[in-house]
Amino acid sequence: ERLLIAVDDSSNGKFMSRVAGTIAGTHGMPTTVLHITDTTDSEKKTTSKEKDAANKRTDATAAAAAKADVKKSPPKSRAKSAKRGKSAKDRPPKDRPAETKAEHAGEQVQAAAEQIKSEQNAEEHPDADVDVTTKVHDRPDPDVVAEEAAKGYDLMMIGLEKTTARGNEFHEAVTKLAVCFEGPVAISATRGALDNNPDGKLSILVPVNGTEAARRGAEFGIALARANKAPLSLLYVAQRNAPRHGRLHRAIRSRQHEEAILKDIVRIAESYNMSIRTAIVADATADKAILKQAERGRANLVVMGVGRRPGDKLYFGETAAALLENAECSLLFVGS
Repeated sequence: ERLLIAVDDSSNGKFMSRVAGTIAGTHGMPTTVLHITDTTDSEKKTTSKEKDAANKRTDATAAAAAKADVKKSPPKSRAKSAKRGKSAKDRPPKDRPAETKAEHAGEQVQAAAEQIKSEQNAEEHPDADVDVTTKVHDRPDPDVVAEEAAKGYDLMMIGLEKTTARGNEFHEAVTKLAVCFEGPVAISATRGALDNNPDGKLSILVPVNGTEAARRGAEFGIALARANKAPLSLLYVAQRNAPRHGRLHRAIRSRQHEEAILKDIVRIAESYNMSIRTAIVADATADKAILKQAERGRANLVVMGVGRRPGDKLYFGETAAALLENAECSLLFVGS
């Protein structure tokens, strides 16, 4: 019913703002955007202070020179030489204050929500409008997240420039935000086409394995594909490790189980008049099968439902870690 979003100014942050707006617009969810100032901003602030100090020294020198020549310059010429300061809206994005950047992030969410609502049928329109609130924070602060989360949110969505560390692990900034939120989290990692153009067309692949977490990921993928009119494919990665004795019987039962899982998710899509493609791949490691299928189907986004493992680090299992390390397409993990 309520979304909490933590994003920065990166392509990944813009993409997650789009995704959040899509989900919020589809269901009429009130949304709070925590705008995280990226790490380079602190360096920019230091540099800007040095520039300001230098400018003040230059201005003081210029003022002294102007005072000395005041009698030589008529009032009109002095008036013409005066420079006007630029407002926040006139400045390029990188020079805007944090509050303006936060407002821009909120506007992205609002724009995505309004676009989705405009394309829905009359009977699909949610009863409530999307209310977006923006807040500014200099860094991913667990205390801030915990305080905000206590107000009652059902899903936290995270889109930061630095998503991974050491290839297959989540960056500390992402972990700090996620571990302080007790409910489900969605984390994006844009790569390739969507990193270059966060507003580009989507082609979605959803891997499933029969778990409740995978089913929730599939529901999320269906909602995203439906709202964006994007092609959607389901992939079941089967494990074939049965012993020789009774292998055929076990294989038949396993195949029936896999098809039943896919049919269950297909029924959800069909209830929204969506057609989706399905595939079952056997005798392959899950991550390699997913990446191979994504390449074959030209999917630029893998939406995967995952379970959060206990521990200080944010960990979704071996398959998710392998995808983080090796995927060339964008990733969206829905963790519960």
